Amino acid sequence: MGAAACLVGIWLQVVEIWPSGMRLVTYPELERQGPMVGAFVAWPHAPDKWETGEFFLRLVYDATYPSDRTRRLRRWGDSLGLIVSTWSGPEGAALLVEAPWPHKKEALKWLYAAIASLELGDERFYQWAGHRYGRQHEGLRLGEEIAWRRRGWRGIPPSYEAIKTYFYTALRPESLWVGLFGQLSLREKAELRRLWAHWQTPVPDTIPSYTGISPFPRGDTVEENIWAYPIYGAACVRTPPAWPERLAFVEAFLSWWQETAPPLQFQGAFEGQDQYCFEVRLDGKSYQVLRQLAHLFARDSLQMRAWMEAYARRRLKLRGEPIHYPDVWIAALLRGDSVSLPDTVPGQVWLRGWPITLWGIWLVQELYGLDTLVEECGTHEKGLVQDTAAALAPFETLWVPPHRRAEPPLAEWAAALQANLASQSRLRWVFVGYYRYRWEEGLVLRRLHAWRRVLIRQYKIPPGALQVQVRPVLPDLPSKAIRVVCVGSF
Repeated sequence: MGAAACLVGIWLQVVEIWPSGMRLVTYPELERQGPMVGAFVAWPHAPDKWETGEFFLRLVYDATYPSDRTRRLRRWGDSLGLIVSTWSGPEGAALLVEAPWPHKKEALKWLYAAIASLELGDERFYQWAGHRYGRQHEGLRLGEEIAWRRRGWRGIPPSYEAIKTYFYTALRPESLWVGLFGQLSLREKAELRRLWAHWQTPVPDTIPSYTGISPFPRGDTVEENIWAYPIYGAACVRTPPAWPERLAFVEAFLSWWQETAPPLQFQGAFEGQDQYCFEVRLDGKSYQVLRQLAHLFARDSLQMRAWMEAYARRRLKLRGEPIHYPDVWIAALLRGDSVSLPDTVPGQVWLRGWPITLWGIWLVQELYGLDTLVEECGTHEKGLVQDTAAALAPFETLWVPPHRRAEPPLAEWAAALQANLASQSRLRWVFVGYYRYRWEEGLVLRRLHAWRRVLIRQYKIPPGALQVQVRPVLPDLPSKAIRVVCVGSF
């Protein structure tokens, strides 16, 4: 595609502003790309309202909430064959549906019904959403928790007053975008304009206030369990701002990573105007090659051709299934950006390459020199303070319970650990428990974890300084003995 054709194709969307203040956006060039059509209602918000917008989407539509409104929407959506999803980012949030082509008008009407019948004044609905929000923080979801921390989220549901304020500001008629990844006739547009003309955000006083939800118990945190898991990361890489080169860079980056040392798990999305962010689980080789990458470029014509083919495949997916890529289409729409993707990118772009700017939060097991959450960039090496280590006699002990129900002296151990850490803050200990029969292994492990949590929470011992191991019992030890061993620095 030549330069002139690129300029002509910059604005794929056709925008129509309604008298009510809402805007209808259609994408004619994405028409007839498959048996399904995507529709959405989107609204912008400030980047610091991202977490509030993510929580608010649970109130807009939660198919599991037991109310008459939800049942009606669910039955209606099932009869149309709708697939409902949500998206939120720093630019805004959206409720999306995927529907068969014959039902595209009904899909847009369903979106209106979901927005217009919002039960924001139902405090039980807010409690339900808060409960569901708390459930996602339970258990060992290390990858998700690191991703939340990368975004600056605290893992606490927004207050009811914050949700009300968000509702009044974000869902004003002039803030709403009603969209279809296809085209509509003039009659269909007129019908939608008459339908959405009735939408008005409620007057603030008509929605009662609510004090909030009771705190929910938190499960094990990342700090308490980082010793036992492989490498996780929630990171972003800087991308060029222009869309063709932005997509080319991301496809080259992912192709290089997959070829050199593929990650074990990967999930990524565009974020903002110049970032590509991902959640990833890695092995040691994949982590090391990624952190050592400083500049990305095609080493030869074969690699350049492979990257160009990857770009072409992703371009077809973006255009053929736009509803599955809201981080591209809807985020660009809310930013006032436009997605222009030519058939090819000039060869000199691949050969010139791009410098790599990578940042985020990494959780690296102690085998690779770290046992903590690391936010700075660059490679990390394990360091030992030789002079301090030589002069220090680290705390170690073997505890044998004097009777059956005896508890270990955690207060004494904490005092000894704190005294050692005061002179060398990077020391690390292992709590070793023993089992006689195989079925006892899980019981011993849970008991050790419970004591470890007490030392962390009550006595403020750094999580990285404590590990847990379970081994078969030795002939000269009772099965309930506990050994505390110093294993050096982390």
